Amino acid sequence: CCSIYLFGLSHLCLFLTPAGASRCAPGFYSLKGSRKPCQRCPFGRTTADDVSKQRLYTDCYVRPGFGLVSSIGNTTDGTGYLTNSGSLTDAAAAVMPVGECPIGYWGAGLSIRGVCTQCPTGSTTDEIARTAVDQCASE
Repeated sequence: CCSIYLFGLSHLCLFLTPAGASRCAPGFYSLKGSRKPCQRCPFGRTTADDVSKQRLYTDCYVRPGFGLVSSIGNTTDGTGYLTNSGSLTDAAAAVMPVGECPIGYWGAGLSIRGVCTQCPTGSTTDEIARTAVDQCASE
């Protein structure tokens, strides 16, 4: 699970420096001020490669190509994916499940409240988990 310069035990990854473990690898976080092992972000989420942005579970943002999934299933487009997360708090969004954006949608990610956005009328994506509107092509 860990890349070069990382030490892994089971589900944990620590970044090793000459001084020892100093930060978590991208995709992991550790409570601020804690010397406890790094915790993996939930599926479809990651963290920045910056120790100051790996301190809380709310630092696990939605990965590009993914979006928040409504746990109650009442979405306007019937996909189960939220297309607007404006009313959510960061804490609420951080515990919501995420999934790969379906065909016809794209997700920029890089936000705690990342959503899947529908392609413009008359266009779609050729695969799931697309990351930008320019990946929507005419049908």
